[in-house]
Amino acid sequence: MITHGHPARAPAVFGAESLAMAALTNLWKSLDRMLPLWFGLAVFHALVHAAQRAQSPDLWPLQAILNREASALLTLGITALASAIALRILLGRSHEAVQPDGALGGYVGIVVMLGVAPAIILMGWRPLGPETLKADLSDGLARALLAMAMAGVVFWVSMRLTLWPIARLFGDKRVTAEQSWLLMRGAVARYAGAVVLLIAPLLTVNYVLGLFAAHAPPMMIDAAVAPLRAAITLAATAVAAEVYRTRMGLI
Repeated sequence: MITHGHPARAPAVFGAESLAMAALTNLWKSLDRMLPLWFGLAVFHALVHAAQRAQSPDLWPLQAILNREASALLTLGITALASAIALRILLGRSHEAVQPDGALGGYVGIVVMLGVAPAIILMGWRPLGPETLKADLSDGLARALLAMAMAGVVFWVSMRLTLWPIARLFGDKRVTAEQSWLLMRGAVARYAGAVVLLIAPLLTVNYVLGLFAAHAPPMMIDAAVAPLRAAITLAATAVAAEVYRTRMGLI
């Protein structure tokens, strides 16, 4: 609960399994309102990846970098917007789910800001391929591990700040980044565990599709996995909604 702008002791958070089940239950109950959002997000992912595939390999290197970064920023923005709409639906504000206002802009801005750093870190890591020279293997592996570790730390920080943008979305400006940090103490591992429980089956399906479609045209593969990418976003958002509900004493 928030009292006079300061966080009281946060209520005990549910375990990862309970959070995952509550998120799944809420998604099921809101299915009729979530399906259009899922469909729109899936179409967006399919179009973005199709546009990336269609880029000319002869692009000027700087232009290719700019296009890639612009695409990543656009994806962050659209994903943040979709998660904001989903949060309003999942937390009982369906009547204003798509209402453009300052609260929506504040949420999208904060989420994009928190997502830029890990995206840039991971974009700078080039996966190792079969053409990698043995002399470069150890150096490339070290850089890959460092990039993933740095991204992991930034993701952890973002999870500690989860309550801040959600509270801003619902007009509660008393919840600052510092207060979110305090309220999320001890909850991040359970939060991450619940997300993993929900998205692991989707990632498995994604992997299996990749195996079966190994020789299919890349654009067909992108179209096939786009609905899974959209579902992963909404599943993670549903867990965030339950974390917000429990940590803010809404139940």
